[in-house]
Amino acid sequence: MMKFYLIMLSMSIILMLSSGSLLFNWMMMEFNMLCFIPILFKDKNFIWSSSYSYFMVQALGSSMFLISSYNTYFTNSCLSYLSSFMEVMFTISLLMKLGMYPFYSWYIKLMSEMNWMNCFYMSTIQKIIPLMSMMFNGISVMIYLSVFMTVIMSSIKALKLITMKDLFGYSSLIHSSWMMMCMTLNLKLFFLYFIIYFIISYVFVKLMIKYQLLLISDLMYMYSTNFKYKWYLSVIIVMFMSLPPMLSFFMKLYIILKMVSFDQIYFILLMMILALISLVFYYRLFIYVTMNSMLSFKLMMFIDENNNEEYNCFKLLMLLMLMLLMISMIFFLI
Repeated sequence: MMKFYLIMLSMSIILMLSSGSLLFNWMMMEFNMLCFIPILFKDKNFIWSSSYSYFMVQALGSSMFLISSYNTYFTNSCLSYLSSFMEVMFTISLLMKLGMYPFYSWYIKLMSEMNWMNCFYMSTIQKIIPLMSMMFNGISVMIYLSVFMTVIMSSIKALKLITMKDLFGYSSLIHSSWMMMCMTLNLKLFFLYFIIYFIISYVFVKLMIKYQLLLISDLMYMYSTNFKYKWYLSVIIVMFMSLPPMLSFFMKLYIILKMVSFDQIYFILLMMILALISLVFYYRLFIYVTMNSMLSFKLMMFIDENNNEEYNCFKLLMLLMLMLLMISMIFFLI
């Protein structure tokens, strides 16, 4: 049954991308939500009350989205103030569904109570439809303010957290903010950024599941024989940090250069400063992962012939990232 619901989730996203109607988008958002709730119930350790809060937030956001979709009927009328109110309601409904500031509390609470795979679904495929729906109303000042405040809030709150799921939740909010910036510049750039984040998050979640890591302190207690996995995890964290020469760094660099070309210098300076703050909690993860691993670095256990399968998977990941880098360069030239 799990595969069935995942297929339905994918179908709702594909159908939404092939449509240009706000009403159809609303229908796909509702269908997407109804398919995701049974996936939450498949987790035996999931707290049912959290599913009710998720349903209430999504239902309220969907109601506001449906009502504000009638904005087009007031655009050319004398009721211009009503049109402006509908635009604000439209933006608030999508920010609420995405868990962006100031509606982030339910998102972080839900992420902390789900299993790792549901956290992955929540931070990736569940955000596609709301993000794409924002293109219908354009990017307003409210969205820029929400992006800025989301990055501030996530960067500061993540500094004092000790649980991996909460950190992953705040990290997904930061990357969602950058995805929204991508949408203001180039739709191809958004999809490329999303694919990169999708791959990085999937590998990260799989490592968390494999070693049942829940706290940051658990990272330093991974067995020394698993140096290759600690090395994989350290590379993934560097990808989250968007440091060179990782592909995520070049994506953010292109966003910065593009925003400078649109004379958004002050906003991008603030985003860059906040990105430096977010590096602090990523760096804390990196320290925990690499701790007690430097002595075993010379052993290079990831090339052990008896454990060659994981090494081949890692090489495949690196090859895929290089291919995406080449594709991104082609898109930028176009």
